[in-house]
Amino acid sequence: MSRTKNAALTSAFALVQYVLALVSGFVLFPLTIWYLGAYDNGLWLVTGELAGYLLLGDLGVFAVLPWLIATKDGADDRRGVARYLADSLGVGVVVGAGFVAIAGGIWSTDSALLGVNPEDWSKVRGPLSFVLVLIGVGFPFRAFTALLGGLQDVAFVGWVNLGQNALAVALTATLVPLGYGLRGLAVAVSVPPLIGGLAAMVRVFTCHRENAVGWFRPEWVGCRHLVGQGFGAWLGGLGVRLLTSSSGLVFAALGRPDWATVYAATGKAAQVVQPLCLTLPDSGLVGLSQLRGEGNADRTRRVVLCLLLLYLFIPGTAAIGLLTANRWFVNTWLGPGFYAGDTVNNLIAANLIFSVATGGLFKVVGVVGYRVAIGLAAVFAGFVAVSLGYGLGRYYGVAGVAGASLVAYAVVILPFGLYSVQQVHGISPRELLGGCATGWAVRTVPLLFLAAWAGQQFEDRAAIVLLLATLLTLGNLLAVRSLVGKAPWPDHLRAWLIRLRLIPTKPRQVSSDPPGTSP
Repeated sequence: MSRTKNAALTSAFALVQYVLALVSGFVLFPLTIWYLGAYDNGLWLVTGELAGYLLLGDLGVFAVLPWLIATKDGADDRRGVARYLADSLGVGVVVGAGFVAIAGGIWSTDSALLGVNPEDWSKVRGPLSFVLVLIGVGFPFRAFTALLGGLQDVAFVGWVNLGQNALAVALTATLVPLGYGLRGLAVAVSVPPLIGGLAAMVRVFTCHRENAVGWFRPEWVGCRHLVGQGFGAWLGGLGVRLLTSSSGLVFAALGRPDWATVYAATGKAAQVVQPLCLTLPDSGLVGLSQLRGEGNADRTRRVVLCLLLLYLFIPGTAAIGLLTANRWFVNTWLGPGFYAGDTVNNLIAANLIFSVATGGLFKVVGVVGYRVAIGLAAVFAGFVAVSLGYGLGRYYGVAGVAGASLVAYAVVILPFGLYSVQQVHGISPRELLGGCATGWAVRTVPLLFLAAWAGQQFEDRAAIVLLLATLLTLGNLLAVRSLVGKAPWPDHLRAWLIRLRLIPTKPRQVSSDPPGTSP
């Protein structure tokens, strides 16, 4: 199967998972608030953020493993693929044992030692320990999942991910109403990944045996190499988590875990739509890694330009809909008490654009190298967001935390992302900002302001809000259509996009310059 078909199939599965995410986000979220209450739901959000930090214990090995395997696969190095599998299994066993040990420590720790409310600790201690035990048991199986991802076994991986998400939704919808509370949420979060990992192991030994030779002989040198390769991704993951998944911890430090629920409610639409913004461009990252392995520098550069354009205009379109309809949606969905205000909503929309666009800069570089430097920049940005968020949150509440993240994206992530793309792919900041970014801004920024105004003026008129959201998002898609058409798409993909009428029917420009610049 060609890389384009693999990317299309990956996108199709991701879209189906997106539908499940809609169910989880917009149906299960109010359900959990109804049964748990805003305070206990906030405790669960804080617990989830803490577990997310512990998940970084793999040191980024399983984040970069699909890319490393894809590079070996592109070079038809079967022995190299098998070696990566063996060594990653060794890392997975050690890390998994660490999770089990941490779970035991959490279960036996007295709340007084942590300085937290004993009643709150008694609620979260058991569920958190259970989640960590199951994560530890299933951690080695992540090596098989990463192998299938690197080999582009798209159909199987897609069905497994889809099944995991469906099972998580079913367990949540069943266990929480039955009164299991946080324990039910812990089961819904931790059981599906374990089943998915077991399925991936069976798939490898039944359909990809040639890539599993020597899997039982991990070597110290290879394990150390994987940790070294993953260290940059680990730093990047830590930075991203500090940027995007630390608000609950900040609110807890401020003594207001209930604010975590309000912030999550206001940002739920953005949280659900963000994976949709990433689906199409992210599906091309493994193929980009394979192109790098083949040594085709010119084609790699062209693909990078196309991906960066997608990382920019897709979240811009989503932000228009968010600014127009989110105020009406949250007030209708949960009630006015869960809407954090127009200022917070505007900041959330801006964060959506900046997080996807600047994250795209890091991804097209990190998929082929430069990972440690990118990781360090992400961690620095994360610490800026958390420390500034705590300071601003004391005076401006939820808006201060949202604004701190935006400052970190604009001041730290964006400049370093532009610099790293120039160093790795030879695309200068002037080319990107003067081409893609300027062309996008001229078309989209006025619509963003119009959307924000419309959302405030017609908040209680559902028909008008929905009509304006539809017209403005469609208008932006039409406005950027010509810009996307000027991107240096590969010929076969350009023909496919033309048949779907997603881009104008024009001859492809032969220059590899970004759209908006002269050949």
